[in-house]
Amino acid sequence: MAYANTTNTAYVPEFWKFDAMVSYKVDAKSTIQLNIYNITDVLYYAQYYPGHAVPGSGRSASLSYRVRW
Repeated sequence: MAYANTTNTAYVPEFWKFDAMVSYKVDAKSTIQLNIYNITDVLYYAQYYPGHAVPGSGRSASLSYRVRW
């Protein structure tokens, strides 16, 4: 548990966040990759300061295609 103020009265709750990644080598020089962040779409606080906390990102995904020269 972490606190968001100096008097330790406002706390940031604990959380579990799950991410996943899968990749596939298309050929000798290219790869496709899928990343999924915050799979369970849990509410969490990424940053906290005295008096306020910043919520983290919700569920999101990223698809990339990499080529080596």
